[in-house]
Amino acid sequence: MMRHIAACVLLICALFGAFALPARADGKFFQTIAVQEEPRIPSQRAVVRYKDGKLTLVIQSTVNSASKDLGWVIPLPAVPEKMEKVEPGLRESMAFVLGPKVVDDANMGGAFIFIVLLIIATCWALGGPLRRVVGLTLFGTLIFAIALAISIPNNLAAAQASIAGGSNDITIATEVRIGSYDAKVLTARTPEALDAWLAQNGFASLSVAEKQAVREYIDSGWCFFTAHLARSNNGSGVPHPIRFEMTTPKPVYPMKLTTLSASEPIYLDLFIIGEQTASAPGLSEVLCQTFKNEQGYDWTAQDKIEIGHPALEGLFWQGCTVTRLSGQWTPGAKTDDISLAWKPFTPYHQILRTKRGAISLAVSLAIWAAVASLSILMVLRRRDFGPQGHRARAAAGIMVALVPAVCVGCIAYATIPVAEGVAVKRIRIPYQTTRWSSLMITLDEMNERGELGLYEPALQRIRAAIKAEPKLQIDNVFLGGPIREECSPGNYYIDKSAGDRLALYTYDMWARPRLVWCQTTVKKTSTP
Repeated sequence: MMRHIAACVLLICALFGAFALPARADGKFFQTIAVQEEPRIPSQRAVVRYKDGKLTLVIQSTVNSASKDLGWVIPLPAVPEKMEKVEPGLRESMAFVLGPKVVDDANMGGAFIFIVLLIIATCWALGGPLRRVVGLTLFGTLIFAIALAISIPNNLAAAQASIAGGSNDITIATEVRIGSYDAKVLTARTPEALDAWLAQNGFASLSVAEKQAVREYIDSGWCFFTAHLARSNNGSGVPHPIRFEMTTPKPVYPMKLTTLSASEPIYLDLFIIGEQTASAPGLSEVLCQTFKNEQGYDWTAQDKIEIGHPALEGLFWQGCTVTRLSGQWTPGAKTDDISLAWKPFTPYHQILRTKRGAISLAVSLAIWAAVASLSILMVLRRRDFGPQGHRARAAAGIMVALVPAVCVGCIAYATIPVAEGVAVKRIRIPYQTTRWSSLMITLDEMNERGELGLYEPALQRIRAAIKAEPKLQIDNVFLGGPIREECSPGNYYIDKSAGDRLALYTYDMWARPRLVWCQTTVKKTSTP
């Protein structure tokens, strides 16, 4: 009897082991996925929206310079009708959510379940005491599944003016402050006039090749956006994005000056929002999906993709098509702007399968082939597997049945395409976490004691409390690197729009904001 009970326990463990999720010792459940790593070269990522002759550009570049005061010059096909700051994180959110499918491991749970069921069927066919073991196993599995379903909640669930004291060859169309930029939009009659103006205003001079590119822009009626950005540190930095809205007859993304001024390859990543699928020479398609908004911030596509970033409200529309194009832009090889072309919508989502993923898939197919072969063998040679069967012939038959499985696995691995040179990282996604709970208690206590105070003092003290929280001194599980103040997955944002009260949000893997803490009352600061 004890042997029967032990056998039942082992079979139940095997059956539920096939469904088990990876877990850690702290009691949190995690889903493990693989994502493509960002290239370690200078990058430029932008959002391009085109509808009814209106072109919207959201541009941001990663810069690496020894200078703290940087200048930025962007050619534009028309004088912008609107320019505004975009909170950092929109492009990072789109890059994470709308990335390629990376297959680094195949799900073999179904095959293992099939094997367990095959073992149960074999024990049943052998009859005798083993049949009682199977009966008790199935009954115990049913009871355990019902208890599990009841006890575990579902957690997945400006005015124009001529330059003062200067030449009429330069006209300033707009002068405005955008976030941390002092920006001007100007038109020029000659490249030499623009070069002289840039030199007088602290920008670097144009090279011969850049002057030729500027001449082509001037001949086409383009204008130039110029901005100064002051940074606190030297080295690599990411200025906040700027959104431009203008009227143009066709969508185009400026790249001439960027290419001519670059000394190393640039990784270009464009998210194009339009009525149809977009294409561009030199860039490969990563994703193309249509999106609809069912409720709230959530935009969903057919390929089970969801993205809930609030900034998408002014960029997406019902049924819009989003195409992600990316590629490496090599200096000297490509010196033209990127003119976008449209074609009929065709859904697409790039799949990158690593060598590990190919091996895993091949093994999974081999297991299924083995299960099928053994099932057929048991039907054709059932006498050998019965209580009075010939054990030697049954063992020989099993060995022969495994040959097709090995052949299927080898053929599958030889024919499965593998993405060479693709760097991936595996991340564990917490279904529920208490990472922010300690901070919530700390902020509530500080607010009750009057230590937060009004807007600006409270903002600085909240940031200090976040930096001092031990549970937040770990890398961002989605994007990598330290957790930072940015509207992107795994990071946080302090909302300053509700009067004097502040609210703290974090962003989930679908770039949806989740309220962590809200300043319900404002008390006078008791400490300086």
